[in-house]
Amino acid sequence: GLLTAAADVAAVLAIRRVPGPRPTLDGAAYLEAVSPGQAAVLAALAALPAAPPEVEPTGPPYSNTLRVPMFTGLPAVVGWPYHLWQRNRSRVEIRLREADTQVLLYGTDAAVVDALRRRYRVGAAASWDGEEPAVARIGNWPAVVAGPGGAAWVAPGAGGRR
Repeated sequence: GLLTAAADVAAVLAIRRVPGPRPTLDGAAYLEAVSPGQAAVLAALAALPAAPPEVEPTGPPYSNTLRVPMFTGLPAVVGWPYHLWQRNRSRVEIRLREADTQVLLYGTDAAVVDALRRRYRVGAAASWDGEEPAVARIGNWPAVVAGPGGAAWVAPGAGGRR
């Protein structure tokens, strides 16, 4: 039995599941090797002194979306719908937040975007495709980091480093 256990440990340590430093318990350690731009965005947002809600493009569950809440713990305007429904959120509220997220990201009416920003207290925004979110563009938010792989904006007064 001990021989089998030792062989199992050796096998687990020898298998490379994802690129990155080994061994580590840091679930985000692979990002520096795979996507340094995303790693820089996430590090900048994780360094905020407060935890303002953030907005970023959403997608289907278990996809490469909602990276900011996953890697930094910052709250998002909306999460993955099924998870929210499991936690007793109404489907109407979930759909409303999804629609509001689209307005915060791509809206053109400054008054509506600003009203939604205040409603959800949004203080940060991220983009992975280089497009500046409407909430940051209309609010004239400074970019805290921008480069290939992503960018992040923080509302005046919500930014700074720890």
